[in-house]
Amino acid sequence: MEGSQQEFLRVMVKQDMRPSVLPWYFMDAYGQEQGPVSSSKLRKNLECGGISQALQVRLPNWDRFFKVEELWPSREAAFVLPPAWPDIYSWRSTDSQWNSAEECGEGKLSSLAAIALEPVLLSAQAGGQSPSSGPAEGSQASSAGSAKADPSLSCFESPWIRSMKALLALFPALAAAALRSKVAREVFVPSVQSMEAAIAQLIQRKKEPVSQELVNDIKTLLADTVMPHLHQQQQRIQAQLDAASQHFEECKVLHIEAVKPARERTALLHAEHESCRYAESAAVDQNATCISELESLEAVKDERCRAFDELNQIPETSCAARSGENATAWYVRTLAELQWAQERLVQSAARCNAARLAQTEKMGTCADAQKDLASLRASCDAKQLELDQAGCDLYDSALANCSAEEACYQQRRSSHDSILANTRDQEKTLKAEFEALLHMQCLLETFSHRHLEAAIDECKDKKHDTQNMSLVYHNISITSNCSVPGDLKPGTATYERRLFAALPDVVPSRCAATCCASQQLLLPAEPVYQAVHQCYTFRAAYSPPLIPGEDRTVEDTAQDCQQRCKRTAGCGGFSYTWDGGCFVAHQSATKIFQPGVVAGPMDCLGIPNECYGYNRKFTPELDGHAGGAVKVTSEEECQKRCFETVGCGHWILWWDMHCHLAGADASMSYEPGTVSGPSQCAQVVSVVT
Repeated sequence: MEGSQQEFLRVMVKQDMRPSVLPWYFMDAYGQEQGPVSSSKLRKNLECGGISQALQVRLPNWDRFFKVEELWPSREAAFVLPPAWPDIYSWRSTDSQWNSAEECGEGKLSSLAAIALEPVLLSAQAGGQSPSSGPAEGSQASSAGSAKADPSLSCFESPWIRSMKALLALFPALAAAALRSKVAREVFVPSVQSMEAAIAQLIQRKKEPVSQELVNDIKTLLADTVMPHLHQQQQRIQAQLDAASQHFEECKVLHIEAVKPARERTALLHAEHESCRYAESAAVDQNATCISELESLEAVKDERCRAFDELNQIPETSCAARSGENATAWYVRTLAELQWAQERLVQSAARCNAARLAQTEKMGTCADAQKDLASLRASCDAKQLELDQAGCDLYDSALANCSAEEACYQQRRSSHDSILANTRDQEKTLKAEFEALLHMQCLLETFSHRHLEAAIDECKDKKHDTQNMSLVYHNISITSNCSVPGDLKPGTATYERRLFAALPDVVPSRCAATCCASQQLLLPAEPVYQAVHQCYTFRAAYSPPLIPGEDRTVEDTAQDCQQRCKRTAGCGGFSYTWDGGCFVAHQSATKIFQPGVVAGPMDCLGIPNECYGYNRKFTPELDGHAGGAVKVTSEEECQKRCFETVGCGHWILWWDMHCHLAGADASMSYEPGTVSGPSQCAQVVSVVT
């Protein structure tokens, strides 16, 4: 029933819909729907007892019929129809002593009457309630609405006096109903500005003076009810404005939360990759140390075995006897010399064998270290691939969410503009109402003024400060500033600088994901067959590796890195790592030993291009096993050996400077740190990029 009453109230109280013309339908005794009839006719019959309280009625937009007694709690209750505010009111009333046989229409107030102004429904005496008011407000309104005037005056009070008394009774109930109702915007509360006009006319009434008691009551009403009501309205509008200002922040929060999982995953993978690369760097250092130690052991072995070879010769000693030496002395001396020579030979052989054994053991250790390094590097490359792919996902997610944020902003911008325009209108109205209230308070203070007309004119012309009714408009951005940082995209220089700048230079950090900016940056799935210049030095690098202000770049070939050096002011040489890293060094830099790196000058003009390849090997080898390899001092020496060996088509120089040979039909495969080439460079060799 409560919902129906609210619906009834909402329909009846709209200012632009007069109840007297509302179309009502009713159910006759045969259960047939009849109508429409006007609400004034329906009410008149109700007031005069012409219809039963059990009559079922409905409005066009109601889904069912309701009994009259459900909508009007008692027959004595009535809805009143005042004309447009603020003219003189024709008040309708109910009277507990009212005789239903009397003609319905305008009634005179008695001390027991209950007066009401649309849309609050007040019952006779102090028991009725408004359909839209709670018990407290309803009782208060009914009690305040009882005109307890002197019986001798009650029938002769002018409409002005009755209007003010009705206003005092009506406003608290209406304001409370408006604030509490779910349809508060549709509950009609009398305009404060219209009240100002009524008070101005009331104060100026000379024919019928207004009592000080009524003026005090109106002052109390304005201070205790109207003023708080305006402030409550201000708070409600401000709350709506505050809520609207938070809508854009919600768009940003949604964007941040959407990319948060991808960022967290990328951060975790970055930490794992960085840890792996540092371990790889340590392995590179260990491998370099092992190679250095191996070279030292090899030098010791060569020296000791060369000494052994020199001793392992039949001595050309003189057999002549010394002066005064007899045969016995000669034999003793000769045997001693031979024994001493034999001991030296045995000791030298032992030293040679020990050095050779130490070198062999170190070769095994270094070979294991090289394998461990290759395995660790492969693991780190896999981690980087996962990291870069996660970076691609994060970049795509950031782009998508920026688009979503912009769409969110656009949608809420339209709503915000509408709310802002409506709020400014409400603020303007609120200030006008507040100023009218201040005018009324001013007018009421003129009640006992000697020069009433002048005081009233002064009040009307007075400008009141309405700043305390101003709303707070938040300085918010209604445009999305969402952008995707450039260093978020894998494969870009800023991305590599952000993620890999702290990594050791000897460690590769090339992007391996499919979304990288340049597809040529992919690590080779197949062997890369690069042409290099004869003037390049393998297993060497310049130190310091970079000119101040320059960064590591990724280049396809050593020639490209050399070209970068030529374009860079002050560059004297370059270092090119097996993974494509290019470092340009200053002219004052020195060349040092560095496995896995090739170094060269700024230009190789005058030196013919050769066909050496880097990071590749050929199998099967002619030797069949590593032990058959021969150590050489340069790539040219290894190539010469291949050229002079029957059946050799390719040579492979490993990190330990051992030269391996393979046939002309051997297959090429990827092997970090090796240099290889054909038996002679007259062959046409294609470059795989």
